[in-house]
Amino acid sequence: GQLVGEVLPFIQREFGGAACPELTALGGSSFGGIATLAACMRHPGVWGSALVESPSLWFAEEKFLKEDLKQYTGPWPQYMYVGMGTKEFTGTRLKELQAAKQLEAGQAADKLVAGYVPALQEMLQAQGLGKDRLVCEVEEGAAHTESAWAGRLPHALQHLTRTWWAPVFKHNAANLYFTVPRKLRAGGDMLLFLNQARSSTLASAAAVQLHLGFNNWCPGLGLVKQVMTPALQAAAGP
Repeated sequence: GQLVGEVLPFIQREFGGAACPELTALGGSSFGGIATLAACMRHPGVWGSALVESPSLWFAEEKFLKEDLKQYTGPWPQYMYVGMGTKEFTGTRLKELQAAKQLEAGQAADKLVAGYVPALQEMLQAQGLGKDRLVCEVEEGAAHTESAWAGRLPHALQHLTRTWWAPVFKHNAANLYFTVPRKLRAGGDMLLFLNQARSSTLASAAAVQLHLGFNNWCPGLGLVKQVMTPALQAAAGP
């Protein structure tokens, strides 16, 4: 398909995207969630992680859920996250439903849609995705909105990218520090990693203060205090 034949090679060529499945993820919301599941089924082994937000499993009289997914026997990505809200339907059309006196029907739709998640979870678990690989979340009060998906994204990424940093840490094991990306650009975001194992001073530090400045310090001095945390030690490995 175009996604595998054109989009992925473009990302790898133009942005240095990883070529191995372990560092490749696909995700989408609403019908994009369905597309993500379909792409994982059509191209098994390409994606190491999959993000499925508020998938529209109701469409085509639930055929995709009850037939396509149920009959699938191929492998799934190593890690998957499925998210849904309890107010997927009423959360974006409450006033309209109240005005039309159809709130009860809308609430029934909410219950139906939220119920797709445990059904999908049971199906995926039966196909080999245990708790360590699959996370399903039904968020109370969340609607079918980008803000809801954004709110769940940090938790989703924590699960989906748990192994992504391991090769980076291994490659930089001998360095006192390194940045991501390696080549910095003015105005761009960056991550700075300090290797406590390479410094006796840092090894016992509970926090670190960074004094930041640029252009001969003319714009002023910035001060950042970051508490040292062992949160990435598991990803870094021994």
